[in-house]
Amino acid sequence: MVSAGKVEVFIDANTDKLNRGLRQAGQNTQRAGDRMRRSFDGIGRAAAIAGTALAAAFSLRGLASIADSVNLLRARISLYTDSVGESERAMQGLFETSRATGVSFDSLAEIYARLAPAQRALNLSSNEMLGLSEAIGASFRISGASAQEASAATIQLSQAFASGQLRGEELRSVMEQGQRIMLALQRATGNTTGELRAMAEAGELTADVVSDALLRELPRLRDELDQLPETVTTGFQKMQTGFTELVASIDEATGSSAA
Repeated sequence: MVSAGKVEVFIDANTDKLNRGLRQAGQNTQRAGDRMRRSFDGIGRAAAIAGTALAAAFSLRGLASIADSVNLLRARISLYTDSVGESERAMQGLFETSRATGVSFDSLAEIYARLAPAQRALNLSSNEMLGLSEAIGASFRISGASAQEASAATIQLSQAFASGQLRGEELRSVMEQGQRIMLALQRATGNTTGELRAMAEAGELTADVVSDALLRELPRLRDELDQLPETVTTGFQKMQTGFTELVASIDEATGSSAA
């Protein structure tokens, strides 16, 4: 039979243990909070920008703008696909690629839409078009190009694909803003930058050569992206992509923007 004294000792011992555990948990939480505050002290400006942008997105006007931009993109892509299903698969592929790479959905979508008119001439499948868009977007991110620089270079690159050759102003823009694309071309052709210029002047740096080089380089580009540090900006890009996809899904299901 257990005596009352033993029970009391047992309860006291376990109460002390519980109190020690609670104090330790509190200390751990405090340290974690301190680390978090120090981290945000270093990235406070980026976090503030992200918070402001997210707050703007949650406004009715912001939601309508997101839905409209996705619908416009869907319409642009559908012009160059053979079925509704194919265009929807392209849209879903762009969302998935954006989440996986941290490259903004808007950037990837713009690249895809601008390259789409050249798809048949390049004889690329829808999956290869997604891969090419991913390779270009990843190259700009690895090269450290800003959104504006990447957009300008994308326009020049799409013009090169449309004409069938990368040369002149288009080549200069890619060399300045997309150094990683040039490295892919060097690896694919075995030529130096100077020799690539000579190829371009001779009309030998064709759209086929460029697209093949980037598609072959894609696995290495993915590895390089994985090695880049995760930042507030890339985290926000992924969050923004998920939010854009959610808004697009709700809009498509309810037909709100068509009303």
